[in-house]
Amino acid sequence: IGLENIENRNLDLANYLKQALSGINGVQILSPMTRDNSSGLVSFNIDGWVPEEAVAKFWENRQIVCRQVAFPKFIRASMHFFNTEEEVNLLLNAVSELAK
Repeated sequence: IGLENIENRNLDLANYLKQALSGINGVQILSPMTRDNSSGLVSFNIDGWVPEEAVAKFWENRQIVCRQVAFPKFIRASMHFFNTEEEVNLLLNAVSELAK
C-alpha cells in the first residue's frame, strides 16, 4: 500500500471524524483541525460525560473501542487505514447519543 497512502487514509478518516464531531452540540475537539498538524488520533470530550464513562458506554452500547486519556482528561479515537467510513459513522452515532 505504501506509507504515503496509509498516512493519507489516516488523515482522511481523522478529518472526516473531526468535521462531523464539530457539528454535534456538546462536543469539544481537542485535536488540531488543520490537516498539516494532524494525525490519525482524534481527541475530544462530550459535555456531561467523564471520558472513562463515555468510553465504557461506547463499548457497552456498540462495541466501539476508544481510549480515555487521564491528563488532561479526554476521549481518544484512533483512525487507521483499515477503518471504514461506516465504522466512523458508528462512533459518530454513539457520540451523538451521549451528547443529547
